[in-house]
Amino acid sequence: MKVASHAADLFRHVSADKADFYRCIMDVFAAAKRQYRLQLRPDEVLGEAGWPGPPPLLEEVNAALAQLTAWGNLESHPDMARVSSLDDYYRARFLYRLSQ
Repeated sequence: MKVASHAADLFRHVSADKADFYRCIMDVFAAAKRQYRLQLRPDEVLGEAGWPGPPPLLEEVNAALAQLTAWGNLESHPDMARVSSLDDYYRARFLYRLSQ
């Protein structure tokens, strides 16, 4: 039963509130995969998505990426490449990629 529940979660973004928002994000990851770009940062997602209106705030993109990760659509990994200070080290930064 766990597998069925996990499989159902993978498609929650299609019928969730903000489904268009989630679809824009998933489209960015699909396009990146076709270009062999496996991991994206939130600011890259924000800049590359075809938003239907004005672009959202980066915080909104971060929240959507976290939700898509919770549903199993994406995987997140700590992003240490942009750490330049101790404060940066303790701030959560992630790279995201499509899940299996």
